[in-house]
Amino acid sequence: MILKWFVKVEAFLILVAALSAAQIPAGFVQVTATVPSLANGAYGASWTNLSSSSQLALLGGLSTFQQTVNGTFDANGSATMLLADTAQIIPSPSTWTFQFTFSCPAGSPSGGFFVAVAVTGGGGTEDISSQIIAALPTTPCGGALPNTYVSKTQTTVQTLAGALAWVGGDTGTPAETTLANLGGISSVSTTTQTISSPLDFTGTVSVGTMTIYGTTSMTIKQMVDELPSTGGTIILPVGTFRSGYECSVPGSCVIEYSTGLLPTYLSKSNVTIIGSGMPSYSSDYSGFVSDSGTIIQGSFYIGDADNFSMSNVGIDVGYTFVNANYGGSADNGLVMFNVNSVVGKTPQNHPVISHVASLILSSSSLYHAVLLNNVNGASVNDLQTVYGTHGFVLKGENSEVSGVYGRGHATECVLVKSDTFAEAFNDTITGIRCDRIVAEDTGSVVNVQSGTYNVEDISFSGAVSQGAGSGIRLDTATGLYNNRVSFSNFSVNNPDTMSGVCLESTGSSGSGTILGATVSNFSCNNYTSPISFTVPTSIAITNFVSTNSSIGAIFYGPYSSISNSSITIISSGAALIASTAGTIVHASNFYTDDSVLYSATGGANILVSPPSNALYFDNSGNMIVGGNLVYGSSGAIVLRGGTGTTSDLAVQNAAGTINNLLVGENGSLVAAGTFTFGGGVSISSSSVLPQVGASTANQATCVKSVGPPVVIGYCSTVVSSSGTCTCN
Repeated sequence: MILKWFVKVEAFLILVAALSAAQIPAGFVQVTATVPSLANGAYGASWTNLSSSSQLALLGGLSTFQQTVNGTFDANGSATMLLADTAQIIPSPSTWTFQFTFSCPAGSPSGGFFVAVAVTGGGGTEDISSQIIAALPTTPCGGALPNTYVSKTQTTVQTLAGALAWVGGDTGTPAETTLANLGGISSVSTTTQTISSPLDFTGTVSVGTMTIYGTTSMTIKQMVDELPSTGGTIILPVGTFRSGYECSVPGSCVIEYSTGLLPTYLSKSNVTIIGSGMPSYSSDYSGFVSDSGTIIQGSFYIGDADNFSMSNVGIDVGYTFVNANYGGSADNGLVMFNVNSVVGKTPQNHPVISHVASLILSSSSLYHAVLLNNVNGASVNDLQTVYGTHGFVLKGENSEVSGVYGRGHATECVLVKSDTFAEAFNDTITGIRCDRIVAEDTGSVVNVQSGTYNVEDISFSGAVSQGAGSGIRLDTATGLYNNRVSFSNFSVNNPDTMSGVCLESTGSSGSGTILGATVSNFSCNNYTSPISFTVPTSIAITNFVSTNSSIGAIFYGPYSSISNSSITIISSGAALIASTAGTIVHASNFYTDDSVLYSATGGANILVSPPSNALYFDNSGNMIVGGNLVYGSSGAIVLRGGTGTTSDLAVQNAAGTINNLLVGENGSLVAAGTFTFGGGVSISSSSVLPQVGASTANQATCVKSVGPPVVIGYCSTVVSSSGTCTCN
C-alpha cells in the first residue's frame, strides 16, 4: 500500500524552442511555464490516441505532427512549449501523456510526476505555471522519507487535513510492512515498523496496491519482483529498459505444442506496466529511435497471468539489439502463452495491450511480433508490429481488437488461430492496416486457421493494404472447421508484380471445411486470382469487386453464392469457375467484362440468376440484353420511333415460331426463317409470298404466273366458262 503522485494527462503538448507570437503556426498555442523546482529538470511527452480509429493522426485533418517530444528546463526552471489544439486533431479524442522529472542530487531517487493541462485556442499564448505548481509532490527527490509505513494488516485509512489517522486495524506493532519512496522510487524493500498515529503526512493512500516509478538501472522483471503477490503498477519514464523476461538461449524456447526449454516469464497476476509513450521506429527498422518513448529491449514473455496490462511502450527485439545481445538469433516480441500447452487450462483473463509497438529481426524471422495465446476477454488497441513472419496473433476467446498496423510479415499481418490448448472463438477485430516495407516481404492481410481445433464466430471489419501478397486466407486442417467467420469493408491492392489471391481457402495440414463464412464490401486489384477455394467452402459473398486478375474465381464446396459483384480479368477464360463434383454456386447480379461468364464441369453447377448480364445499361446509356427478351401472357413488346440501322430482334417462344426478325430502316419486317401464323400458315422464305402485279379497278383477278413467287394480275378479256382469260 503506497501513496500515488500522478494524474492522467489530458493535454496535447509539444515542447519546442521559444517562438514569438508572430511565429505561432495555425492550430498551436504557445505556452510558457516557470517552475523553479524544475530547474534543469526534464520533460517527455507522447501523443496517445483515445479513439477506436487506427487512421493516421493529422492536425487539422491535413498534416502529421511529431508524436513524441523530450527536452529540459533551463537553470531558472523555465520552458516554452508549443501545444497543439486538441480540438483540431483527427482522430478524436486524443491526449498527450506528459511527465516532468526533477534534477535530483546524486545518490537520491530521480523524482517525477504527471500533470493534466487543457490547452485550446490555436494561435494564442498561455502560461500554465500555476497548473504545474499545483501538482508538485511534497518530496520531489525522496528527501527525508515521510512516515508512510502502512501495515499489511491495516484495513482502512482516511485522508485528513494535514495528517492521516487510522480508522480501523491494528495500531500496535504490525506484521511485515512495505516501504515506498514516494518521490519516485528506484527500489522497494520490506521492513517491520511500529506505527504511530497520526501519521505526519498529507496525501492519498491507495490501500492494497503498489505503484513503482521505474529507473533504467532495473530490469522490468526486477521491478515486478518487488511488487506484492497481489500485483501492482509500474510506471516507466522515457528511456530504454531491459525486459528480463527472456529466453536463456535466444530463439530456442518452446511456447507452443510441446514441452522443452521455457523462457523466464512473468506469472504474477494483476500487473500493470505504463510507459511514457510508444516509441518511433528508426528509418531502417533496425531499432527504435532513442528517447522517442519508453523502450523495453528483449523478448517479453507472460505465462498464466490474469489481468496483465501494458501500454505506451515499444518491445525491441530488432536487428541492432539482437546482434548486440542475442548473437544475431531472432526471437519473439511480446508473448502471452499457456505454459507447457496444457489442454483445458483456464485462459489468462482480461489482458490489456494498448499503444504498444513491437519490432523483430526481419520479415522472414520465424517468430511472433505479438502473440496472445490462451486468453479470454483480451482488449487490444493501437498495436503496431514490424517484422517476424507473424505480426499480431490471437489465440483466444471473447476478445476485442481495434487498430492493428502490421508491416513486413512474411506470412500474415493478423492471424487468428485455434488449437486444443488455446481455442479461438467469439472474437472481433476492427481497423487493420497491412503494408509491405519492401516488395513482396508481406504475406496475407488476415489468416484464420484451424490448427488443432475449430475456429468459430470471428468477425473482421475495416482493413486496408498496400502490398500484401494476398488478402484473406482461410486455412483448415483435416477434419476441422472454420465456422461462421465474417469479413467486411476490405480494400487490398498489390502495387508489385501480379501475384497471390484476394480471397482463398486452403489446407496447410490436409483438408478441412469452411462453413457459414461471409464476405461483404471487398475490393482488390492486381492479384492473380480474385477467389480460389481448394478445400470445401460454403460462403456468401456480396459487393465483391476485383480488377486486373489473370484468371477467374475458382469455387469448391457444397454451396456458395456471389451477388452484386464484378470480376474483370485480363486474359481469356471464364470469370466464375467450378470443376469439382458437388460444387454449387449461385451468382446473381454478377458482371464481368469477359466473353465467358462461367465454366462448370465435372459434376459442378453454377446457377446464374438473372441470366448472364441479363439487362443493364452501359456507360453510354445503351440498354444491353444478354439473354432472351420475353413478354408475359398479358403483355406485349412494342418498338417505337427511330429509323436506326437494321438490327436483330431475337424472339423465341415455346414453338420457336419467329427467328431472326429484322427491323429495317424503313420500318419493314424481314424474316430470315419460317414465319408462322397461329400454326395454320407457314412461310419459310420470301419466295412463297404472293406478289401483286399491275392492276386495274373493277377488273377480275387472275394468276399471271404460278412462280414461285405467285404473281397476281387482272383479266383484260371476258372470263370463259373454263375460268380462263387474258391475264395482264
